[in-house]
Amino acid sequence: MGVNSLDEDVRRTLARPALAAGWIGVAVAALPTRAGVELPTTLRYAPLVASVVLFGLPHGAIDYVALPRAVAGRVTGRWLAVVGCLYLVLGGAYVVAWFAWPVAAALAFVALTWLHWGQGDVYSLAVLLDADYLDSRARRVATGVVRGGLPMLVPLLGHPETYREVVAAFAAPFGGNVGDLWLFTPDARLVLGVAFAVVTVGTLAANRLATAESPPTAWRVDAAETVGLWAFFLVVPPVFAVGVYFCLWHASATSPARSPSTAPRGTRSRPATSGSPSSDSRARRRP
Repeated sequence: MGVNSLDEDVRRTLARPALAAGWIGVAVAALPTRAGVELPTTLRYAPLVASVVLFGLPHGAIDYVALPRAVAGRVTGRWLAVVGCLYLVLGGAYVVAWFAWPVAAALAFVALTWLHWGQGDVYSLAVLLDADYLDSRARRVATGVVRGGLPMLVPLLGHPETYREVVAAFAAPFGGNVGDLWLFTPDARLVLGVAFAVVTVGTLAANRLATAESPPTAWRVDAAETVGLWAFFLVVPPVFAVGVYFCLWHASATSPARSPSTAPRGTRSRPATSGSPSSDSRARRRP
């Protein structure tokens, strides 16, 4: 699969609670909106604040090992120095960008989150569900684009004014003004919405054709989650939806899968090439 493989018993132990937390959390969080209840401001922001304080810091605390594990399969002092330098250089450049181009920096933050959350869901599908169709680089990229776009793009389609307010709040402390940015116009939302819907359907179709699993359990879960998250982010207020998603979906599903304790010794987590055989994944499955 090109990512860390788990023993089947470990996979079952991790997958059920990690995935269920996201499913149940999203379903419950959608109930007030479906019932026509408007949540008070404090409650809308509570999950987002909790995500930063309680989950964001611990969840991000293992990010520094991602690159060493992906390239070398282990974490060494040399790799820690390399990662530290990268953080210093890239982080410093990004700080400068906030002061020089605040609106662009705010949108770059959205793009980085899109990339990170998409990659996180792809990793969870591969590790927790052993999705065999992710043996192709193209399908992994497409799936990541779709999964990351659900929390980062779909709220723009359903709640453009709130999305605009959030981006403006990011940029304002640095002197930025979103003004009449094309991104928030009806025409832009129409183009982006249609394009993203086409990419979503095309990706799910390509993944279904590529899977050799029978029945295609992993693909069914993937498709159900994708459709469910489309609806969730389209109707639920964005700040509340993103906070719930981070706490109960992204952090709970990806942290167990990415934890060093779940990686078999000697396993390299280098991404697979498009030509890597999916049969390796299927061969690891137990009857």
